[in-house]
Amino acid sequence: MTLAPEIQRKAQEEIDQVIGNSRLPKYSDKDSLPYISAIVKESFRWHTVVPMAAPHTTDADDIVNGYYIPKGTSLLPNVWWFTHDPAVYSNPSEFNPSRFLGPNPDPDPAQYVFGYGRRICPGRYLALSSTWVTIARALAVFDIGKGVDEYGHEIEQTIKHVPGLVTRVEPFKATFKPRSPQHEALIRQSEELYPWEQGDASKLEGIMA
Repeated sequence: MTLAPEIQRKAQEEIDQVIGNSRLPKYSDKDSLPYISAIVKESFRWHTVVPMAAPHTTDADDIVNGYYIPKGTSLLPNVWWFTHDPAVYSNPSEFNPSRFLGPNPDPDPAQYVFGYGRRICPGRYLALSSTWVTIARALAVFDIGKGVDEYGHEIEQTIKHVPGLVTRVEPFKATFKPRSPQHEALIRQSEELYPWEQGDASKLEGIMA
């Protein structure tokens, strides 16, 4: 959102028209907020969290596009390429949710980014729904902008991805401001409805040690 403020404004316009500012979006609003859903899809495509899927082994000889693949071959799907193939997604480095709207939308990246076959991610539905709710609610109440330095000047963003089996974005600065007093009230109401609780991370320390 810090790189594409016009996308943020368009998303907030959709939320304001459909939801208003008296409540937060719910997952049941998903069908009424197609642009938010497009942002979620583009987020999974633009930054492929797991660029190489789990390896699979062929259980029979096969020929694919003229390539002979013998039985027992280990195949490692290049998910990053599937979501950045310019023949499928035009200007793949551009964050453009509109590619998933209209009469001829681009393929949903969810069919690539969670793996395949018996090793497909069992938590994919939770990941999709929780990401949708997080993005919708954050955009509903916050104006997200570029970070500022010690002199109050905006910092030009340079987003860099850290390579690895699971990739992440390098730390960067950003600003989050309530969009209005009404939106600030919704934020504080959420703190009351869902108070911060101690997590279960400590219980895993002994298991993982």
